[in-house]
Amino acid sequence: MLQSAETDYLDQSDELLGRDVRNPHELTRRTTAPLVGLLAALVGLGLIAAPAVGSGGLVQLPGQSGCVSQTGEEGCAKARALEGVYTVAVTTDGRTAYATSFDSDAIAIFARNPRTGELRQKQGEAGCISLSDREGCAVGRALDGARGIARSPDGRNVYVASPESNAIAVFARDQRTGALRQLPGKGGCVSPGGEGGCESGRGLEFVSAITTSADGRNVYAAADVSNALTVFRRNPRTGALTQLPGQAGCISESGQEECALGRGLDQAFFVSKTRDGRNVYAASFHSDSIAVFTRNPRTGALSQLPGAAGCVSRDGSGGACEKGKALDDVQVFVPTPDGRSGYGIAPAATSAEEGAGGISIFDRNPKTGALHQKAGTAGCVSFDGSGGSCEQARAVHQPSAATISPDGRSLYVGSFGSNAVAIFTRNPKTGGLTQAAAAAGCISQDGLDGCRKGRALDGVITLSLSPDGKNLYTASIGSGAIAILDRR
Repeated sequence: MLQSAETDYLDQSDELLGRDVRNPHELTRRTTAPLVGLLAALVGLGLIAAPAVGSGGLVQLPGQSGCVSQTGEEGCAKARALEGVYTVAVTTDGRTAYATSFDSDAIAIFARNPRTGELRQKQGEAGCISLSDREGCAVGRALDGARGIARSPDGRNVYVASPESNAIAVFARDQRTGALRQLPGKGGCVSPGGEGGCESGRGLEFVSAITTSADGRNVYAAADVSNALTVFRRNPRTGALTQLPGQAGCISESGQEECALGRGLDQAFFVSKTRDGRNVYAASFHSDSIAVFTRNPRTGALSQLPGAAGCVSRDGSGGACEKGKALDDVQVFVPTPDGRSGYGIAPAATSAEEGAGGISIFDRNPKTGALHQKAGTAGCVSFDGSGGSCEQARAVHQPSAATISPDGRSLYVGSFGSNAVAIFTRNPKTGGLTQAAAAAGCISQDGLDGCRKGRALDGVITLSLSPDGKNLYTASIGSGAIAILDRR
């Protein structure tokens, strides 16, 4: 599912970013590769015609409306606290967007135009919260290396997973203005042993991903050094988090920190939940696996499915998991809104072919949550067909993220190596994926592989769709920017 990126780009990105190119989420510092999006600007001004866009296709907004960045390069609007931008989240009402940045140690706050999707950062301290008061931000706690972000379904709270703080920061949200206020005292964060004046928590070492349950009662987080999935009860009035007691409070690969023993959680990196509230999934790149849990709707506690149904891994290891393919270094798993399918995103399709990457395609049992990978080439997509006899696709080199449209008919895949977003149409009956031909099938920084040309897409690391399905937002580390795309 990746587009063919050239060897010199891979060598350059490895040198510039100071990291293993197989794991795009492990970036330690940001770079900027300025490139003015002249084509997009001309299209926006009506001076040239835009290529045809099919259903689910993407078109970048023109001029400064099409991106916000730390430097204002590439024709973007300039913003603060976006160094190492990592995740974007849009509120349910569509009026506010939040972005975490691990080099700025911050969360940036934007007003969103619900009609166009355009973002404008709020002025002064209302526009960002960081560990220090640099760039005019308000000062917050437990934001060192801020990465994962989640909003509560009721719109009252925002949660940030900060791996360098080994903590989760807790914010109350003004539903009228979108402003954030960190809860006072211990309620403002959760950390190991209560460090930094936080509530005490377990299984939080290098916590990097977080999600809230659909009913708003629980918060779940993945910590890749603790090799753990943690479980919290959420106070619906204040948003404060309390970890469930004993083994109900966390599940880890080794059972350390008084956690329950789990499988397929070595370097747990991503956590997702189903819309029906029945299941939680963890993608773990050292286990090369997706772990499957059932959720108790009353308490929020998790139980791993027994036997091989409890996980799917590249070689079937990790405690007798079901064997899968295109799961090497899997870092993301996204279940579909209809509950019938799910997709894994792995930056390396096979151990022998570093940097390739693939999308694994699963049928999901709606009663149990168990995953079963489709047989043959229907079970995965990769840029060159590697990863275990996969279908080929463009603009999917080193895939790093995925999101599904609210109607379940479009899958968007962000690719760190391709500097692109690949666009797939999903068959709602089978879960199969089809990429449109030519420019309708992808948008990229340089327009290679026949993609539509875009801006601020260098090093796409995460994707986020607005709840109304109108806009797609990319966090692009190389550009230090958020690209704003209109979804047709």
